[in-house]
This record gives sequence, structure tokens and C-alpha cells, in this order.
Amino acid sequence: MTDAPVAWTLTPGVVYSTHDGTELSGELFRPEGTAPCPVVVAVPRAAGACRSGRASSTGRSTWPRGIAVYTIEYRTSTAGPSCPQAAHDVIAAVKFIAGDAAALGLAATRIGTLGASAGAHLTAHAAFAREEASFRGAYPADPNPTVMPTLRKMVLAYGVFDLAAHWHQTRAVAATEAEDVTLRFIGAALDATPERFAVASPINYLTPARAAPKLLLTWGVDDGVVSPQQTLAFAAALDSAGFDVERHPVAGAGHHWFSQHPIDDPRGFTAGVAPAIGDFLAKQLCA
Repeated sequence: MTDAPVAWTLTPGVVYSTHDGTELSGELFRPEGTAPCPVVVAVPRAAGACRSGRASSTGRSTWPRGIAVYTIEYRTSTAGPSCPQAAHDVIAAVKFIAGDAAALGLAATRIGTLGASAGAHLTAHAAFAREEASFRGAYPADPNPTVMPTLRKMVLAYGVFDLAAHWHQTRAVAATEAEDVTLRFIGAALDATPERFAVASPINYLTPARAAPKLLLTWGVDDGVVSPQQTLAFAAALDSAGFDVERHPVAGAGHHWFSQHPIDDPRGFTAGVAPAIGDFLAKQLCA
């Protein structure tokens, strides 16, 4: 990742909507002097969507290629189930960026998305399920409610894409219901409401008709929090549906490394996959 712009502008607290009384915002980190520039809407990890989804400084250290980053906050499961509310938040954020791009110095037709862990699940869920009837018109007061940007460039790091499979994979280590992040996110057990797990699983929305997006998937080979099988099965389903998928497994990596390890620290796992992600975003958003 070279040729970083000399000057950047950080704008915190950029509100994209208010949902059910909760004001939602993000921080915009934008290269100066390159308007209108591409932008990545980044959805950070939140420990299975149960901890803070606050905008972080991830974007400030990760994308020095003239691509702006809008890192968002979203509703989490700390006060109750957040499915599908969190996915609605992600959709609203992308619509806000697309509709207000000119005022923000961004290119409305060059929007990418990035998610890690819970953020990867929400990014994929929002991208593939947003055209379903249950997602349309949920928040008519959102800014730019009629805008429907095409999410064609996605970077997803160690996400959960099949909630039922993840439920089975994590039950052995969920000592109590309070520690079971899937239960807290969905609000019910799998055997009680299997349909809610199915609706919340991005893997169930992969059809050839939706095969336009370009995706880069990365995951830790030694991930003990989200099984690598989640990404492997998702990648196989994407292949079967005709999607264009780039894969980058990271040997020796567990979970959380994508947002915790600085991109320029050769001792961290992020530095190893960063060039591929940078090339992917530059090709998809800047070409």
C-alpha cells in the first residue's frame, strides 16, 4: 500500500440516521484534494454483535490509497436482541453515503463495504437480504430512503455466515446463556425459532441473480471464536452461485487480528493480507 495522500481530514460524529430513538453515526476519514473520492463503509467487529459497535480508528490506519473510510456504529445486543435491527443500520449507513456523497466529497458510484467478525456478518446480511420484503421500508424516515446503492465490492474478515452452524459450533464453549452471543443476537434458541436463524444467515441469500458483487474473504486458519468453516462454506456457496470470490486465509491467525493489528506492523497478521486488500479495493473502486 503506497502512494498515501499527504493530508487527511477526520470528521467524527457524522450522523447517518436515528433508529427507534437511537442516533447512529460514524467517523469519516477522507483524503484531501481528491474529491470526489471512493469510499469504504466499514462495519467494525463487536464480539458477535454484543459489545460496542462504536466507530473506531480502524479506517484511519488501514486505507492509505486515496479511498475514504466511513466507520460506523450500530445497535448491538447489550440491551436486547439486535437482529435484524443492526443490519437495517448498515443499510441506512450505505444509503446515507450514497445519497449525500456529493456533499461529503465522495463518489456515489464507487462505494465499497468492509466488515470484520460481527461486522462481516452484518455487511453480508445487509448486502444480500436488503431486497427481501422484510427489509424494504423498515425505516421510511431514513435519509435517502429511495436510494438503493449496489453493493458490489466487499471485504469480509472471519464472519459468521450461517447462524445455525455457528450455534452448534459455539454451544460447547457457551458456559451460560449470557455468554452465548448468538442467543443474545437472535433473542431465542435455535430449536425454538429455526426460521429466525435462517433469515439471519447470509449464506441463505446467495442466488445467481445476486452474483454481481466482488468479494474478498479473509480469515484466521486457527480461529477458535468463529470457525474457519464458516468462511470456507460461505466461499463454496458463493462459487456455486457464480460470485467472483478472492480468498486469503491467514496461517497461524486466530480471531480479532484484523482490527487489532496495525497494518504497518510486520509482527501482526494484518500486514500480511493488507497488500491484497489494498490491491482489491484499488482495482474495484479506483479503476
